[in-house]
Amino acid sequence: LSVNHPLSGDCAWLSPLDPAPATAEVWHSSWSLVPTWGAPLAWWAMTPGTTPIGGSDFHHHGEDGLPGSPTTWVQVDGDHDVLTAVRAGRTAVSMTVT
Repeated sequence: LSVNHPLSGDCAWLSPLDPAPATAEVWHSSWSLVPTWGAPLAWWAMTPGTTPIGGSDFHHHGEDGLPGSPTTWVQVDGDHDVLTAVRAGRTAVSMTVT
């Protein structure tokens, strides 16, 4: 389970979370329009134990961020168990694939 849009204007997550979510979207494609906005990263920094991911919210071609922008990178061991690696917090998020 991931909490997406923990901070995002009119679609922010508003329910109290106790304990903190295991995974949360800390970078979203629409936030690249204001790259100095650090609120989602600050929220994540104050939420120990939450694994960061990014999301593009691609719903309709030409209307949303393209898939992979941002990209969530996951460091996996030889067994390629992505979900185990996410649960262990072995993720990084980049704004684009490049």
